Amino acid sequence: MEAEWRAREYGEIREISEVLMVEAPSELEESSWEWLVEAVRAEFEAVCQRLGYEPEEKVLVSLMVPESDAPWTPYRHGFCVDKVPYDKVVLPLGLMRNEGHFRNGLRHEFGHVVNLNLAQGRMGMWLEEAIAMRMGGDVDGRYVAELKQGAPIWMGPDELSEAFVGDRRGATGEGLWRAYEQAGLIGQYLGELRGDSALGDVARAMANNSTWKEIAMRVTGQSDEDEALREVFGMGEDEVFLRAFEAAVESN
Repeated sequence: MEAEWRAREYGEIREISEVLMVEAPSELEESSWEWLVEAVRAEFEAVCQRLGYEPEEKVLVSLMVPESDAPWTPYRHGFCVDKVPYDKVVLPLGLMRNEGHFRNGLRHEFGHVVNLNLAQGRMGMWLEEAIAMRMGGDVDGRYVAELKQGAPIWMGPDELSEAFVGDRRGATGEGLWRAYEQAGLIGQYLGELRGDSALGDVARAMANNSTWKEIAMRVTGQSDEDEALREVFGMGEDEVFLRAFEAAVESN
């Protein structure tokens, strides 16, 4: 909250389109503003196209001022939050120093924005991060190497979702890193299996159930993720996790 307040106090907001805005420190040079606006527009359009989403809700991309990029700031590496009257993406200003990392971060958070709207807030953490990691394209080969060496670090759906919850101040830690990497491999597997548009279809499937279907799911204990994956990919959570693991350890 404090980081967002500081960004608002020392920044200005520029509209990019009817649904997209960017907020950055007002003293930013005009050439940097131009670069920033182009990057935000391009990556937002790319993610929307990949997931088959026609944007309707407004989105504000806000860059944290440098003093907020500190160990005491929760989610200091970026986050997405549902606000009124827009969805908000927050990234550290310093990320602009590396164009590749900045664009990856934008795509990752825009993946969250699309998931939020298509699934109407019903998507669990493991699937949400899997799709966001797929959009960001930031899977680390070191994790795959660990899996190939037989390290027992592949979590189930509930365990993986829980790994993303908690206080993130300070170092992210190996456990959180592995959680993101596993989610990324699952998103990669699903995206390569049916194309990224199918990931958008999964998000939609989480919001299209009838009342009777919802009752049946609750009675049987079926998760929203399992039902949506079966509808789009023809297999449930457990099979997706198994096949994604097998694809990772068998990759070149």
